[in-house]
Amino acid sequence: MSHIRVGVIRGGPSQEYEVSLKTGQHILNMLKTEPLSLTYTGVDILIDKAGIWHIDGFQVTPEIAMRRVDVVFSTLKGEFGEDGKIQNILELFSKPYVGSRAYASALSLNKGLSKEHFKKHGIKTPYHKELNLPDGEDLSPTAEGLFKTFPMPVVVKPRGQGSSLGVSFASTFPELIEALEHARGFSNEVIVEEYISGKEIISGFIEDFRGQDLYHMFPVEVHPHKNMVKLSDMVADEESVNVTVDDLSPEEKAIAEELVENEVIAKAVSEAEKLAGENGEFFAGGHIASTQDHVASPYAKHPAHEKMFDWGKKYSGAYDHKSPSHLTHEEKETIKEVMEKIHREFNLDHFATADFIVSPKRGVYILEVNTSPQMHQESPIYKSLEAGGVKDHQFIEHLIRLALKRGK
Repeated sequence: MSHIRVGVIRGGPSQEYEVSLKTGQHILNMLKTEPLSLTYTGVDILIDKAGIWHIDGFQVTPEIAMRRVDVVFSTLKGEFGEDGKIQNILELFSKPYVGSRAYASALSLNKGLSKEHFKKHGIKTPYHKELNLPDGEDLSPTAEGLFKTFPMPVVVKPRGQGSSLGVSFASTFPELIEALEHARGFSNEVIVEEYISGKEIISGFIEDFRGQDLYHMFPVEVHPHKNMVKLSDMVADEESVNVTVDDLSPEEKAIAEELVENEVIAKAVSEAEKLAGENGEFFAGGHIASTQDHVASPYAKHPAHEKMFDWGKKYSGAYDHKSPSHLTHEEKETIKEVMEKIHREFNLDHFATADFIVSPKRGVYILEVNTSPQMHQESPIYKSLEAGGVKDHQFIEHLIRLALKRGK
């Protein structure tokens, strides 16, 4: 029996190029290892930042690439990968592929449209406002209007980016202006969203798995890495933050701590250097830096950047992912119901994950849907699978089989 050739597409023209490379390489590595290597052969299809396709280092056309594979596992992120473009190309060549189709992918990536669908179907999501911010336009009037009418603090994010690119936290007027500017650097379409305190949860589903039409993966709770030195260990005047610090989860506390005065930040960095040692690392509000390069750190020279929080750190190894999570039965059931609605109303295929905030006071809120979640070795999706006794190779093979089944 001949091997099934699995084209793993990675890279792409989006700003999530490196994330895609890492995920794609991990899938290729698994395909080279038994038991998957007994049935499948991975074909590395690299799309560079200019959008040019390559196989084994040689430039090829999409048509040639598709001739060399039987099924496709795309790990492209953001633009071109999750906005429906790569899905349309694959369907043009009638090539079966893992994941949701073009419309569902584009809908999920577009945070504004996703929120409209959440509200339409009775799914709780943080209150938000959409803005169009043309390049070069003075942001002060917009920020002033928001600051007077919008509940603070807020999370500011580009409308159509993944992996938390361009995401910022703001609680003061200067921070809001800088957050808007930061997000505008990624997209002129920006979302301003109320900040909700609670546990950060990642949950997901797999279709037609373990005898269930929709298998619910174990929710994963996100925490800062246990080996990191947190700013909270060194900062005394957390009370100056415009958030009730004691009510925050560890990851949220890291955000709030970034709002202290810059002199305190600088002092904390100095303290961290002493604690970490000559070759150590310190963790400050979502930023990992070597003690040897802290002089060039944005904390020392650019206080504005202290408010830029990268939720994507939770995928990078800077965070621990705990599963099973510390959720009540009611909270788990609510997340399960939301995932079922999303699967149905967004018309998702094969598998997907979603990010949630579970507030002890306000309940479960969905933040966004991911049709192409990160799947490198540090990704929370594997922690969830492990909690359910699912081997990584079983998951990957199941997704490939779902793609082949849909392609018949």
